[in-house]
Amino acid sequence: MNRHIVVITFLELLNWNSKGLLRVASQRLVWCHVDGAAAAFQSSLQFAPDLEPADDAFLIANVETPPRDSGNGTLLLPLDGTKFEVLSERSSRLLSPAAKRMNANLELAIESIQDAWVSWKKRYNSESADQQSRRIWAWAWANPWPSDPQSPQEQLLRNSKKCIAEMSRLLAEKPDLREKIAGTSAEAWMHMALAAEQGELLASEDDAEWRRATRAYITSCARTGQLNAAFFQNADTIFSNAFDALPLDRVEMVELVATAIGEHHALRLNTGQEPDLEALVSDLRILSDLAAKDGPDRQKLIISTALLTLGGLLPGTAVGALMVKTDLQAGWGTTLLQGNKEQEIAEDGMQTVSPGNSAVTLPHSIAVSEAIDNESGPSGAKPEAVAVAVDRETEPQPSMVSATVAPLESKAEDDGHAASTKKSRPKPGTKPRNKKKQTSTSSEDAPPPNQGKLSL
Repeated sequence: MNRHIVVITFLELLNWNSKGLLRVASQRLVWCHVDGAAAAFQSSLQFAPDLEPADDAFLIANVETPPRDSGNGTLLLPLDGTKFEVLSERSSRLLSPAAKRMNANLELAIESIQDAWVSWKKRYNSESADQQSRRIWAWAWANPWPSDPQSPQEQLLRNSKKCIAEMSRLLAEKPDLREKIAGTSAEAWMHMALAAEQGELLASEDDAEWRRATRAYITSCARTGQLNAAFFQNADTIFSNAFDALPLDRVEMVELVATAIGEHHALRLNTGQEPDLEALVSDLRILSDLAAKDGPDRQKLIISTALLTLGGLLPGTAVGALMVKTDLQAGWGTTLLQGNKEQEIAEDGMQTVSPGNSAVTLPHSIAVSEAIDNESGPSGAKPEAVAVAVDRETEPQPSMVSATVAPLESKAEDDGHAASTKKSRPKPGTKPRNKKKQTSTSSEDAPPPNQGKLSL
């Protein structure tokens, strides 16, 4: 059957049914031959209103009666002779009751159109996530996102997405563990830990120090089911022990921590919790301190990794909502490059504890800079500056974010030297101290007798 196809919203269907005519731009109406329904659908879909692509957002109108030209590039479509199709079985269940009240019959589109709709939704969601990431980055640094698709920022964005996908894949291979920690503070942590293990940043032995410390932390999270406001729970000894077991002298590990921070805060919003900008800024400030030894350019790249991850995992309008709800002005990210040492004295500060269990003071609010140094951002960094752990065999990436993680720099080093390295690394938010690092887990850290150990 030859006819015109136009993709419409359900609100347009209501208006069409009420007036008997629907005014549309001429580009939205596509001529469809007998066997070209899927191609005509895709063509019309490109001109559909920019709405979130839920299954009930759009329908197909098959217009058999010739449309009337109403001038100014618009057409009037008659209701008589028009047949309507939904794009999925779920959409049929959602819309059919309302359609019956209008005496409108909704049919299910053919399989090729349903497949085209699924593909289009995936592409739309991916592009929307990228735009969210770009927007939160531009807000933090008060810089427009570069238009060059080969810019370092675009490279960082693409590889951050690959890292998130790889982290999710690794945890999906452990369904029992994933179920126990879903929606808790341990979820982002385990994504990070598994990616670090695959990238040979963490030892793979069952009795490795990091595995024992991490097992205690995720057991605690699984037992309480809590999703904390901040990623860094430094007042918690169990968290501190787990964090101390990470090789934070490796920049690749810090990059994975950045990804986990972004995922942690996105998880809070995606589970219905209110945004906590104070906790986010506190986490980013500690993250900045971890990268401070490599200078402001490295700090900015690390913070950008967390921000791009956060933006890409948020719902469609969440970044805009965050910008409205907070007093943070464009360029607030520049204050994070100064480090905690300039923020330690504050009457209204909140008390936290560093991974070394030394108390530092973080303010409840931060001073906001109105400008940003355009030459200190990712655009001035070398493409190899950022590396995240992704599948080395399947996704090689000679780009801003390395697809492979180099083996540990000193495989031949003994355990004593490794422990010495961890003792000497700077603690986030604190000055180096000659304090012996706690390496053993207290009895309070161990899971209760009736709580089985979680297998990593």
